[in-house]
Amino acid sequence: MKNIVKGFIFVVLFLLTSLDVSSQSCLVKSFRRVNEAKRSNNNPSFFNNPLTPKGTLISVLTDQPGFDFDFGPIGNIIPTDQREGMRYFIIPLGAKSVTITNKKYGIRCKYPFGKALDEWIYEMVLNADSLMPRVQDSTKTKWVSIRSFPWSAKIYIDDFAAGVTPYDGSLTLGTHKIKIVNNGEKVEQSINVTQDDMLPVRMVFEAEDYRNSDNLKSINIEQLPQYPISDGYRKFIEENMQNPAIIWDEDCQGTVFVQCIISETGRISNVKVIRGLGKRYDEEAVLLVKMMPNWIPARANGKAVPCVFMLPIKFLLQ
Repeated sequence: MKNIVKGFIFVVLFLLTSLDVSSQSCLVKSFRRVNEAKRSNNNPSFFNNPLTPKGTLISVLTDQPGFDFDFGPIGNIIPTDQREGMRYFIIPLGAKSVTITNKKYGIRCKYPFGKALDEWIYEMVLNADSLMPRVQDSTKTKWVSIRSFPWSAKIYIDDFAAGVTPYDGSLTLGTHKIKIVNNGEKVEQSINVTQDDMLPVRMVFEAEDYRNSDNLKSINIEQLPQYPISDGYRKFIEENMQNPAIIWDEDCQGTVFVQCIISETGRISNVKVIRGLGKRYDEEAVLLVKMMPNWIPARANGKAVPCVFMLPIKFLLQ
């Protein structure tokens, strides 16, 4: 009898852990704010028509039929075009959640967006899987930013396509598998989404290291590598740095000197610290250099050539 009771408890615990708050157990696989380029290319007439009230356009992507949507007491909701695997809704500004039902699958799910929606285009991916609880009264979510370097990489969240980077959207609390793909290269990373404040997630496509880097020092460089935008190097550092001094409230500032190789195509590789400031600062400096776009390569004898280059990364108290 005791063994039966223990077995029953084990099954119950297993089922409870299966109903995890991660995306794998949630109807909404991703909900994202589309980027500026996509908004411009798919700009519906209501964004340009001054007679149309301001609103939010939500694009719902799913291959499963029978979903109904209730955005709460925010005003009139206008269903627009319906295409295969896609539905559009124009809703008043300020919506914070949606309740999704599907009688065929016996599903009711309340999904908070993680923020009040503004006048923009948002994209929702739905998929009802067998592990999903039939009723989710209040799924917990967090607004998350995911950046790739370079940008515009295809992004997959828990194996579901979620557009291209940068990704700005809500994810359910829990662990998610993030995959980005660009020109045949793939990077994967697991992230843990919590209610705590989250810094942007940064993912980098790294170039292969030069094996004979010592030979590059003998090249007579006529023109050093240049950042592709005038004075853009400092701006890139300012916009992308996650300064450990600020994050960890440390009284530390200084410069980390990072050596790298800039190839004949301008891509950065062989990144290493020559003179550091401390583990957190050194790691941040290396990541910042790896994140940079391609440089204008060095030149020798009128041709682009690979070059060993030193970059100072300054950490200042603000």
